[in-house]
Amino acid sequence: MVGGPKRLLYEKVADVEAINNLFRAKTGKAYIDVLNEKTVKYRFDPKMGTGGTFGVNYPHYRDLLPLFGYKSIYMPKEERIRHADLVLELFWKPFQREVFEKTKSWYNCGEPCPVVCKKVWRGKKVDYESFHAVGPFIGNYLFEEAVPLVDLIDRLGLDAIEMGHLVAWLFDVVHTSLLKPEEVGIDDTPAFEPSKFNPVDDSRKNAKLAARLIENFVNNATEVLTLIARNGIRKAARELEKKFQDRVRAVGHRFRDLAVYAAFGAEGYMTPNFYWAPGLIAPMYIQGRYWSNYNPTFMPPEDFAKSAYERAVAEAYIDNAGICRFHRGWAEPVLADLYGLTGVKPPTPSLYRDIAYYSKLAGAEPMPWESKRSRDLVSTLAAELGAKEWKFEDYDDYYEWWVRYKAHLDKLVFS
Repeated sequence: MVGGPKRLLYEKVADVEAINNLFRAKTGKAYIDVLNEKTVKYRFDPKMGTGGTFGVNYPHYRDLLPLFGYKSIYMPKEERIRHADLVLELFWKPFQREVFEKTKSWYNCGEPCPVVCKKVWRGKKVDYESFHAVGPFIGNYLFEEAVPLVDLIDRLGLDAIEMGHLVAWLFDVVHTSLLKPEEVGIDDTPAFEPSKFNPVDDSRKNAKLAARLIENFVNNATEVLTLIARNGIRKAARELEKKFQDRVRAVGHRFRDLAVYAAFGAEGYMTPNFYWAPGLIAPMYIQGRYWSNYNPTFMPPEDFAKSAYERAVAEAYIDNAGICRFHRGWAEPVLADLYGLTGVKPPTPSLYRDIAYYSKLAGAEPMPWESKRSRDLVSTLAAELGAKEWKFEDYDDYYEWWVRYKAHLDKLVFS
């Protein structure tokens, strides 16, 4: 888990007795005991009867799961619970029965690691992000329908999270009549209204349309898909708004307003991981990873910026050390001591500062939210958690929160 260019460094970190002495001094427990305790989510949590990101996230987050391209953020809690129960029954349980009750197919990544975080369903490694991308996020609640879609995305060399956002966005765009099905090369309108969703028939329909859409996307099958493939969601949405001004006026939505992304510079963007979490689209210099506070939480902008910055620095330390982030629970508190065992000087917060400074020079600084659904992701969670000071009644409220967050982040990063 920790290596380097010199064998001597590895041998020092691999000194089990030295590591055990360190952990006993810090925690009163042996290293392997602390490791097992802090990685229980990724291996197997006996309290939940499951493990791994896919196994744990669905019963843990339940009604906070983002569904239908984040349209679930507008649903009342009782309706979200109803959909979460359907997802658990149709999407999670088939995986659970096969992997944890029948085969117990758990593996590690090839490193000498006891966490065995790779959960394998009939030969296919299953992770939350990739399967949710072409599962509940695009209106597909059937696990077996998601498997070939994940395979298709892998085979084409595409990013699953980005493709999940792309498919969900285009499904919603077609559903709201901003585009016609044939303009993205499909022959039907996706089932993208949660309140009218048939979990079996509509899931099969959406999975079939998603496969066709993905294949059309890589083949530049239509003018619209070529525009998106060449420019990405953010810039393509602007161009489509110009091209179809009459439809935008008639529908009352802009193309960009149905997408969720963090904007960078003039044209850059990052679609977030699949959590209902403002920190994943907050003005951080690095998004698309977990270098932020990605909990489903809300707080005043200065406090949120501080929590996200501290998380980003901690994640940077773990990455820089070559340690898998699934081990962050035990590694972060003793990371400086582990560096001490090697004789290598630990990094400083300047790593994140240097990245932020480069972003400024490259014209890729975080930019204010320009998508309505991105803004709504923040305000709906604030309302869900009962935030009283931030009502987000108009754009100025969003802008103030964003600006104050960014100002405080920069103070922390560059001071």
